[in-house]
Amino acid sequence: MPMNLDTIFLERCILTFEKGLMLFNQTKKTDIEHDLYRSACIKEFEIILEQSGKLLKKTLNPYFTCSSEVDQLEIILPMIMVSDLQKSL
Repeated sequence: MPMNLDTIFLERCILTFEKGLMLFNQTKKTDIEHDLYRSACIKEFEIILEQSGKLLKKTLNPYFTCSSEVDQLEIILPMIMVSDLQKSL
């Protein structure tokens, strides 16, 4: 049975992150806007990570016998995703 997930908020967060990153890349490192956009991008990334985890949990829940098994994934997956991001920077 296919699951319909509401991804509108996640999509908006991704667009916000992309716009913030674009503006960040257009500023000089000495400008206050550089720090502002950097902080905004970090916060938006955290929100994207959180929303992705929630949507993934909703998707995986029917495949596990116990919801606590899915809850354990919430601890592991963000660490993997952040590690992958750090490797790409």
